[in-house]
Amino acid sequence: MILPLFLAAAISRGNGCIAIEHNRILGADLRQAVPAWNILPADADFGAAPVPGNVRVFALGELKRIAAEHRLIADVSNEVCFVWATKPLSDDALVAAMKASLAPRPVKIEILDRSRWPAPAGPISFPRTSFSLSAAGVTLWRGYVTYGSNLRFDIWVRARVTVQEDHLVTTENLNAGHTLSAGQFRIEPYDGPLTREEPFTAAADVIGQAVKFDLPSGTLLTRRLLEAPHDVLRGDTLTVLSENGHAHVEAECIAEESGRAGDVITVHNARTSRRLHVLIQSKGKALVVSGDALGLMTEEQNR
Repeated sequence: MILPLFLAAAISRGNGCIAIEHNRILGADLRQAVPAWNILPADADFGAAPVPGNVRVFALGELKRIAAEHRLIADVSNEVCFVWATKPLSDDALVAAMKASLAPRPVKIEILDRSRWPAPAGPISFPRTSFSLSAAGVTLWRGYVTYGSNLRFDIWVRARVTVQEDHLVTTENLNAGHTLSAGQFRIEPYDGPLTREEPFTAAADVIGQAVKFDLPSGTLLTRRLLEAPHDVLRGDTLTVLSENGHAHVEAECIAEESGRAGDVITVHNARTSRRLHVLIQSKGKALVVSGDALGLMTEEQNR
């Protein structure tokens, strides 16, 4: 509970402290506190600014030392203090930041409790990595305000998060690797607590997708469970091309691994008994990664 103590210290000094919004206390700030010091260099550095909720005090002795070092004639009779400018955060600003983090899901957020100390000005962030959710849809979500030169001021919110969207649920048992078709799931309207995993909400997003694991009937389809289908399956025949300058060699090879366009897999050329690493271009087509055209050629072709 250190921060509230800092706040109490700042409040106890009344409104006499000068509010700043930068990381260092500069000559321009002291000139604001002591207008007679108008010849003090504006960019002179007098140390770190106080963190939000704390106070940086220049006692009389320190002010007299500064005056002597900079040959300032004007005398001072009172200490000077600085605070980082802060203000209370609004519920609307907190809700907007949480919704942005959970986008594009159409969530509804009801704040139940929250940090109350004033915060510096800056963007509000609620990282998904710090988002925890109970079965009732209540979250204790820790976030922060970015201020100054990439500094962070910690905040937290306890809120009830609900969502109204369509869910897609399987209507039969599905085996891993199976490609989904329209008749194998149903659309169920959902209005309740936000689910931990992000579900698919549109039929077009799952039709043609491959199932990653065996799924029983009644399974909610989430992004963890589906993937784009492979363009090449283990055992498929591929047309493999090797290009080296003006030389173009082409041969039929057998895939020893499954993969998608852009993946590098191993293939076997039965005619040369060679294994090659190839880059999948599209369904049934690939390029030799190493450029080793000899791996595609028989001994008669090499002569």
